[in-house]
Amino acid sequence: MNEMYKGADYRKTDLQLHSPRDRGWKGSHPELKQADKETNLDQIRRKWANDFIDNCVEKGVQLASLTDHHEGIYCWYVIEELKKRNSSIESSVDLWFMPGMELTCKDSAQALILFDSGLNKALFEKARNLLRLPTNCVEDNHQGIEVSLLDFNVDEVQGVLENDLELQGKFIILPNVTPKGHKTVLREGFHKRFKELPYVGGYLDAIYPDQLNDGDRRILEGQIPDWTSEKRGIITTSDARSADFSALGQFATWVKLAEPTAESLRQAMLAADSRILYVDPETPSLFVQSISVSGAEFLSLDEPVNVSHQFTSIIGGRGSGKSTLLEFIRYAIGQSAIDTGDSTWDPTHERRKNIIKYALSESTGTVELTIKKDGAEIILRRSRSSQDRITMRVQGEEQVISPGDARKLFAFQAYSQGELSHLGDDRAENRLFDLITDPQREIISQIGKRQQSIIGELRELLDQAIKGWQFEREHRKLRAQLMTLQAGIENTSQKLHSLPAGTQAILDDNSIVKSTNRWLEQVIDKHQTYTETLSTYLQENLSELESFLIADKVPTANESQQMAAILRQSVEETGDLLRTISAKNQEFEQQQTEIIIGWNKKKQEHEIAYNNALSQLSQHKADLDHLKKLESDKEIIEVQINDIYERIETLKPSLASLKEKGGHFIATQHELRRISSNGVQNLASLTDNLARAELYEKDDLSELWDSLNSLFAGSGVRTERLEKLLDKISSADPIANWWKFLDEVLSIFRWNTTGLRETEKRPSLSILDSTIDPGGLDRFCERLDVDRVNKAMKAAVKPRVRLLQKRGGTEIEFNQASQGEKATILLNVLMRQEGGPLLIDQPEEDLDNRIIGDIVTATRQAKAKKQLIFATHNANLVVNGDAELVLDLAAGKLNQIGAIDLEDMRTSITDTMEGGKQAFELRRRKYNF
Repeated sequence: MNEMYKGADYRKTDLQLHSPRDRGWKGSHPELKQADKETNLDQIRRKWANDFIDNCVEKGVQLASLTDHHEGIYCWYVIEELKKRNSSIESSVDLWFMPGMELTCKDSAQALILFDSGLNKALFEKARNLLRLPTNCVEDNHQGIEVSLLDFNVDEVQGVLENDLELQGKFIILPNVTPKGHKTVLREGFHKRFKELPYVGGYLDAIYPDQLNDGDRRILEGQIPDWTSEKRGIITTSDARSADFSALGQFATWVKLAEPTAESLRQAMLAADSRILYVDPETPSLFVQSISVSGAEFLSLDEPVNVSHQFTSIIGGRGSGKSTLLEFIRYAIGQSAIDTGDSTWDPTHERRKNIIKYALSESTGTVELTIKKDGAEIILRRSRSSQDRITMRVQGEEQVISPGDARKLFAFQAYSQGELSHLGDDRAENRLFDLITDPQREIISQIGKRQQSIIGELRELLDQAIKGWQFEREHRKLRAQLMTLQAGIENTSQKLHSLPAGTQAILDDNSIVKSTNRWLEQVIDKHQTYTETLSTYLQENLSELESFLIADKVPTANESQQMAAILRQSVEETGDLLRTISAKNQEFEQQQTEIIIGWNKKKQEHEIAYNNALSQLSQHKADLDHLKKLESDKEIIEVQINDIYERIETLKPSLASLKEKGGHFIATQHELRRISSNGVQNLASLTDNLARAELYEKDDLSELWDSLNSLFAGSGVRTERLEKLLDKISSADPIANWWKFLDEVLSIFRWNTTGLRETEKRPSLSILDSTIDPGGLDRFCERLDVDRVNKAMKAAVKPRVRLLQKRGGTEIEFNQASQGEKATILLNVLMRQEGGPLLIDQPEEDLDNRIIGDIVTATRQAKAKKQLIFATHNANLVVNGDAELVLDLAAGKLNQIGAIDLEDMRTSITDTMEGGKQAFELRRRKYNF
């Protein structure tokens, strides 16, 4: 446990242990087996005390008590040896010890009496004297005194000792409540006396409450009025008494304590649900450990203040610094008023901004927060002089992050004074929806990121599809030009039909030679490009794989050695493949060279013959020149057509991918609806049945409506027509129907972009034709552009939640509930939901007094799951909410720090908080003690 922490925390306890003087001792006795007669009894007992301490530490026991029958001889040896160890940091151990005794009362009922750890031996003996126990315990004997019945019944012991002012408040009595146990008070015919026992708890011998039968368990839980209507705090003990310490800690109980005193134990018994566990307690995965503030004009905390990972209450009068401390914590995690919030609905937003502005020095003001996340200690440091960044230190390494990064990394929930009750109707409904889906926050966040990624991809794919459509338009134009050129070539060739047959053949071959030459160049170029790309890719991957096969990098485990062997084989085979590809390529290039040499010779012969033929036809020069130009133009057009065709083929899949991505976008919206449905089903339990929620059949279509208005802007289509269109889309599955509608929009866009609207009829549109008038639809088609389509593609359907406030036997719409009712529901959700730390400034603000008790209950349940840090004026929340740590502030200074177990803190709460005395009285009366 952190020594700087002043509050209550769970400690593993075993409060019924025995020394070798116990008459039921098992195994070798250290005082009898001693062979070395020179070693005196005092040394033997000191050694046993050290062995006892070692075994407690080894077994994780943090609070122990020796409770021999009617005496405590060995207690003082343990106390003395523990003091010696803890006198230096090097030998100190995390162990508290309380002296005690096991009492056997006149009515054959047994009880443990435990004293403050600081009680001296004289007061211990005074208690024995008051109980009329033998004054001579025969300390030199190896066995304790013979046990005889006390002169008092079990219910009388408290009064006997409490009347002594020196002992008053320094002891606690826990009767034995083990069913069918030795001298238990839970026995037949004892119910009336059990009900009147003045004790806040009891103990079980080597058995846990959940192992009891139903009837006995219900008695201890106060569910059988004939026995008691008050729940007792119950601890389980090991009753260990053996030389090998084997039973020590075997039946431990985890008790939340601030110090090893009877009062701290009593407070634990009074709040058993909050302070007693029978299994190792869980720690939240994320919590604040400490805060320090330097360079502050107000509320400077130069020494780190450690807070509880469960419930910390910040108390003090107005102007004491409660809100300031909370805002400093928010500042360190990027959630202060200068980072987030909206003054239009947060009544404290401006005031909180001024806290940072005026309370922290602009040059030296710094807040440092130590948090624990998944067991790792993380230090966040933020200064006014560079408040746009936060320094994060983890395991000695530093990283600078932004306030936004901090908010994402550390999921705190923070609410300012009155924020819950001042939220407007719409804001409250949205906030509650956020809260009920908060357990799936990470999933929802991932869906949101996925949607943004898909929207970006849709935009890119649409751009590619548009380019493809534009190329289609160009391709058609070029094809038309090619057709006219071909006709011109054929017409000109006919004029030359009188040429000699050989000359005509040479002219006819010219077109074939040129197209063949162009084809060969393209093939050679493509083959070279693809071969080089494949070789480079294989070579790079081989290099990466080979880097894993360096001998000293391969782990020695069998699995990694086996993997290395098959990987080495794969690398070798891939290397062989690479060499095969290289060899095949060389073979191809050799054959290619032979073909090209032959072709070049043939082409050269043709060009000589062609030029000779042209020179012999001077009388046909004009026609021949025209033919030559036409063939040259044709060659250029064919190159352009081939180039555009390749681009069209490359871009052709984009339209299919566009529709596929649209399907992904549809899936994310369906997933969000499913998560929302699960969230609303949990609302009743999260609000303690104060409210319920259901998904509206009709989703939030506002983004669809906005997109429709944008798409049809300027087309003259009336609003009722657009409403009819939206109704058609929203029938059945609006998410899928919207993309069916977008398919029609894309078909129109393609029709426009490719130029088909100039030659072909408009595509058939089942949705649009049935809802929009022809004139308006024509104008819509003319005005359609990429910006409008992009906006429509990212429009999403969102689930709508109907919230119902339960009031008596009826239900009302959430927006009709009072501000106090809304705040109550929101607070219940926050309390009962798992998640990161919850910081609230005065949660009792505007809550009905009648439900404070419910909030107290919720607080005690919530702190088992998450860290709570509340600034409050309500003493009931602090006392009966059982705060593990209380920070008492006064005029910007830390006046006092500690748990309600401590007398000084109880006095401070009583003196400074309205209703403080009544809160402690309520805590006492609640348990009828």
